[in-house]
Amino acid sequence: MKGTEAFQELLPLLGDEPVVHANGYICRESFALKDREANFYMIGSMGLASSIGLGVALCKPDRKVIVLDGDGNGVDGTGYTGHDCRRSS
Repeated sequence: MKGTEAFQELLPLLGDEPVVHANGYICRESFALKDREANFYMIGSMGLASSIGLGVALCKPDRKVIVLDGDGNGVDGTGYTGHDCRRSS
């Protein structure tokens, strides 16, 4: 499945939940296909989408928060992964 196909499957399923988008392709493609008020685009901040998503979830515990992250961002943000896992449990 190509990235665009994945987005075309995912985006119609979104309600009003906040979505944090990693920088790069994920950010650009999501914006082009379906910009929404609840989207937060991580332009210029590589590797921090999961941490920002965790912060949103901690501030809004009654809301589901979705983070769309990529492989490069995941690798770049590995220093935060342990902290994110500890805080989310």
